[in-house]
Amino acid sequence: MKNPLSTKARSVGATAAITVGLIAGGAGIAAAAGSMAPGTTGHGHVGRHGGHLDPMGGHAGLGAGVVTAVSANSVTIARIDGTSVSYTLTSATTYDVGHGSTASAADVTVGTRVFVVTSSTSATSAASIHIEQPHLAGTVQAVSGTSITVTDEQGFWHTVDVGGSTTYTKSGAAASATDVTVGSFVMTTGTIASNHTTLNATTVNIGLPTPGAHGPHGPGGAHPMGGDRG
Repeated sequence: MKNPLSTKARSVGATAAITVGLIAGGAGIAAAAGSMAPGTTGHGHVGRHGGHLDPMGGHAGLGAGVVTAVSANSVTIARIDGTSVSYTLTSATTYDVGHGSTASAADVTVGTRVFVVTSSTSATSAASIHIEQPHLAGTVQAVSGTSITVTDEQGFWHTVDVGGSTTYTKSGAAASATDVTVGSFVMTTGTIASNHTTLNATTVNIGLPTPGAHGPHGPGGAHPMGGDRG
């Protein structure tokens, strides 16, 4: 005859073993997640390509933030961690904006978001400065006059204002405001309005991004647009 206490003991032991296994498994998953986390530099900023060095060279990841001061010889930015850092500008410093269009030092103004790649020989000298161009991408929920309501991939709704100077493209060809319809996918670029919640669009591109394309700034950050929404 089986001892019920012995059976119960084995049951409790098995439950405890499963619990310990789950805890250990959770720790393993957490450790694995940590090991797969994007690389960081010694300054605590995650490189935009997930590694210690940017493909363009230099000490990548040191200078992503908002410009707080700029002169002919230096630029100061406020980083996401709340610290401030300054970089020397030289005649060899290069500039680009948005999708890689050529820019100049004059385009680096207070309030703009930039990414600085430093010189390979000096962590405080800017080899190149990428100027981020504000953008919104998503599905059109409503169109009312000069206002377009767009929902992003997370479900947040955003307002895009258009005007007479806004240009439109669709599948690589010229388009117009009437091509922006509810349900279509749009990628818009422009400037942030004074209310900080609205984008004043300079360009509106209608159509889904090209499959597999991506930019350094997340979805819609720098990819060309493809055909109509399927």
